[in-house]
Amino acid sequence: MNINLNNTRSHKRFKLSEQYISSFEIEEGSGLQSEMGKLVFKRTYARPKEDGKLENWFECCKRVVEGVFNIQKTHCKDLHLPWDDRKAQRTAQDMFDRMYNMKWTPPGRGLWAMGTSIVDKKGSAALNNCGFCSTKDLATDFSGPFCFLMDMSMLGVGIGADTKGAGTIHISEPNRDGLMMIEDSREGWVESLRVTLDSYIGKTNLPEFDFSLIRKKGEPLKNFGGIASGPEPLKEMLSEVQSILNHCVGSKIDSTAIVDIFNVVGRCVVAGGIRRSAEIMFGEIDDDVFPTLKNKEELNVWYGEQHQLRTVIESKHESLFNDFDKNDFVSRNKAFDDIIKDFEDCGDMFDKNTVSLFENYIESTQKINSHPVSKYRWASNNSMFAEKGMDYSKYVDQIASAGEPGFIWLENIRKYGRMIDDANWKDIRVCGTNPCGEQSLEDRELCCLVETFPSNHTDLNDYLKTLKVAYLYAKTVTLVPTHDERTNAVLMRNRRIGCSMSGIVQAVEKFGRADFRNICTKGYDKIQELDECYSEWLCVPRSRKTTSVKPSGTVSLLAESTPGIHYDHSEYYVRNVRLRDNSPFVEACIEAGYKVDKCLYTPDTMVISFPIKAKNFSKSKSDVTIWEQFANAAFMQKYWSDNQVSITVSFAKDEKKDIVSCLEIYEDQLKSISLLPRDTNAYAQSPYIEITKEEYEDMTRHLCKIDFERSVHEETEKFCDGDSCVL
Repeated sequence: MNINLNNTRSHKRFKLSEQYISSFEIEEGSGLQSEMGKLVFKRTYARPKEDGKLENWFECCKRVVEGVFNIQKTHCKDLHLPWDDRKAQRTAQDMFDRMYNMKWTPPGRGLWAMGTSIVDKKGSAALNNCGFCSTKDLATDFSGPFCFLMDMSMLGVGIGADTKGAGTIHISEPNRDGLMMIEDSREGWVESLRVTLDSYIGKTNLPEFDFSLIRKKGEPLKNFGGIASGPEPLKEMLSEVQSILNHCVGSKIDSTAIVDIFNVVGRCVVAGGIRRSAEIMFGEIDDDVFPTLKNKEELNVWYGEQHQLRTVIESKHESLFNDFDKNDFVSRNKAFDDIIKDFEDCGDMFDKNTVSLFENYIESTQKINSHPVSKYRWASNNSMFAEKGMDYSKYVDQIASAGEPGFIWLENIRKYGRMIDDANWKDIRVCGTNPCGEQSLEDRELCCLVETFPSNHTDLNDYLKTLKVAYLYAKTVTLVPTHDERTNAVLMRNRRIGCSMSGIVQAVEKFGRADFRNICTKGYDKIQELDECYSEWLCVPRSRKTTSVKPSGTVSLLAESTPGIHYDHSEYYVRNVRLRDNSPFVEACIEAGYKVDKCLYTPDTMVISFPIKAKNFSKSKSDVTIWEQFANAAFMQKYWSDNQVSITVSFAKDEKKDIVSCLEIYEDQLKSISLLPRDTNAYAQSPYIEITKEEYEDMTRHLCKIDFERSVHEETEKFCDGDSCVL
């Protein structure tokens, strides 16, 4: 185990054979079949090279594979373990070939960071997808969980947390004294949070903070990419944390304050130069307040008032909107904002009734913006620690309204691996899950996921060979410690991984359910065999659990796969992808014949429409009942996943009545579940739009390849890959 990341002996780095590499046709986009997949890869995962151009898929695969085997080689050399270059070369070539041909991929974080100096500098936090921290020890480590969230989130790790620390520590008025210069670093930001929190339990003074060292807004961020936000998000976070704790002074901290602090920190990270993050909070079933934290009833009343006032204002200034199409929301919103600004600047020029109208509108807007739900409580998905036999009915209305809370059954998580196997209680110390719910996790534990695409294989034997290299990727990540000692103590003991599948629905359609069940069971057995073999060679513990189903995200777009266990939108549909209006991709897509429009909702944004014909299509997501989705999740939990199956079950309005029955029937067959009301209100430029076969053929008739020579890296998705769990 390589404990010291910066002072290890230098070993000759592992490289794929030049002869092997030269046998591949290296051209732009080679290995990626769809133009949309190529665009998503270039926009999101391709790293800039020394010549300023972005790497192609071939170069990304080479970087990832060499990074994996270099970690293995370093581990073996440092511990004086056997290392066979020729054997490693054969396995590495197979890993490369199967990644290149989209039979498996690392998660998005691995595509971005594996094989780079980021791993040497930051450790494996740069490669692990998600983690969890508990507040159960808040009485002895008050600031710890919140700082862990901020630290790991700033490195791109999505974090889950609980409220078990509620009622365990008394909050007191801080002693305000001293001055603290905040360093322009992740560590500096986290330390300012630690000092603030600890001052409210008498552990330190609350100083005046000096933000002058923090880089200005707009400057580039090193290592992880993105643009600096300046000090404002940090200032707002520290101020908001103090406001939350001030309301607790004289009493013990409650679950509301715990959730709010986590959410405020999450909001800061998102605004602080990292594009996406993920957070989930878990509440206790005897906590009646927790499920109501994201209640929007009051907000909806204010939104109604705001809409009525806006309608009146627009009618009084109708002439200002004559130049705009009724569907040009961006321009109309800008025109309306200009009216409000004119009033704020020159209010004395308006008559008394108009002044009252504007003041009421501004007051309504301020109330909306200051409400905790719209201000920061949006920053987490919320779920309950469920117990078998509990009353689920009291949550149904809120689920039907907002899709929360979800549920995890900790007893099932701790007691079982796959649900078909006997109880083993091997995860008795698990406290929760990652934000998407597919990984069992102890306090401060991180998890590494890897994705396989069974429908992209010819048969079982082909898939088993892919599982070997996919498993090796995930196991290799566990060889690299993080910068956090408490995390290492758990991560190195458990060596937990998550070998996942995407395109599950496609695979069932391609192979048939019976053969796919065999793929799951034989595949699981193969991974256990591999884990016994490679754990012995590497002299590390067996992985506590090894398989899961993650929701996937844009990674599945690279492989033309349905994400995780979810269904296609329809057989023929348009997948809209958003880009900045100054992106070189925009002109390239226009030249290639793709439909390109100005975004109706977001300024400075363009929408590229990609016509899609689903592979191995069986039925659309709107055709699938709530019962079938629960059954699919239980099937994968039984035959494949010894961690969890991440699934968001969508349901129609008339299926609301079935929610309680589904939960009661499947509570001893599942470990986690979330539900979301099906959105039947299609809107212009939504991510997925159903089209006919004729429309698809018309849209694809004159398309040609996109020129990616001018491409630049635009978006860094470094977190959980699921669309449902990101901020």
